[in-house]
Amino acid sequence: MNKGLYIFIPFLFLWLSCQKNTNDKDALLARREELLRELQVVEEKLNKVIQKDSIPLMTLTLATVPIEKKIFQTWIPVQGRVESEENVSVSSEIPGMITAIHVAPGQSVTKGQVLAETDNRALLQQLQDLKTNAELVNQLYQKQKALWEDKIGTEVQFLQAKTQKESMDKKIAALEEQVRMTKIISPINGVVDAVDVKVGQMVSPGIPAIRVINLNKLKIKAELAESYAGKIKDGAPVIIKSGPGSDSVVTKVGYVQKTIHPVSRSFMVEIPVRSDKKYFPNQTVTLKINEYSSESPVIQVPSELILKDEKKGHYLWCVSDGRAVKAPVQPGLSYGGLTEIKNELPPHLHIITELSDKLEENLPVKAR
Repeated sequence: MNKGLYIFIPFLFLWLSCQKNTNDKDALLARREELLRELQVVEEKLNKVIQKDSIPLMTLTLATVPIEKKIFQTWIPVQGRVESEENVSVSSEIPGMITAIHVAPGQSVTKGQVLAETDNRALLQQLQDLKTNAELVNQLYQKQKALWEDKIGTEVQFLQAKTQKESMDKKIAALEEQVRMTKIISPINGVVDAVDVKVGQMVSPGIPAIRVINLNKLKIKAELAESYAGKIKDGAPVIIKSGPGSDSVVTKVGYVQKTIHPVSRSFMVEIPVRSDKKYFPNQTVTLKINEYSSESPVIQVPSELILKDEKKGHYLWCVSDGRAVKAPVQPGLSYGGLTEIKNELPPHLHIITELSDKLEENLPVKAR
């Protein structure tokens, strides 16, 4: 206190000496009181600074992590539905009664295999009669042909025999096709998923009889809002999870629809999947489709660690040479509680992950 007073008194006398034209004693006394009050305020501030400098800085023990870089990614969660590219319900091509069923659900079948048959007895009888007549017509044609080649008979007789034979062949072919249509045939390779008919049941075209699915050609379709249009590309990574407790499968988007539905304002994406017992047609699965991936590894930190200063902008509390420092950062996108850092940070820094209200710049910090 006395030191400050000694410094202040000469200035007081100097000020008084400059007041040559002032003879008002009361004014001078009032001014002296004012200066003394200001001196007291200065002394109090000076004492606080001296006391602070005399107290050693405490050391905080906080959790820190070194700076690491990884590819930063964001994902779009969406529900998808498994579909089979070859999922057909086979029906009879002509009306009739089921007389035989040759397959059961779960049985593997091949393309062209007969699954069931309808009553074809009448057609077979007609076919047998035609074939008997065809033998006679064919014999007549062969004899007439031989005679014509030997220049015996007329051309009209030969052409009539030829026409009858060709007509009979076409009738037989047409009837054989009708007989074939009495068979319910699988159009694909796959597995019988359902048999919806019984022996003795009447069937007709268009009514499903047997469903066959090719489990080797499955795909997942998902619907995304138009706000994601242009962000999802063909070949984008996808994580598939079929249910609780199941393993995740990483694959890629096969196709992104190029048009937006005018009503739902959405578009479809398709993800091909390999044959697997965990996937079934019409099954609902959870997808995470990659929306963004950083071009190179970047620093990513928990979002709550990024603070903002009105003067310095965004920053992270870091440790440099055992002291707390504010490292300026440029935050990028955030996902899953993490935020990417766009700018580089000195590699020797350690990021403080355990924030404290006692943190101050240049404060000693010890890693936990």
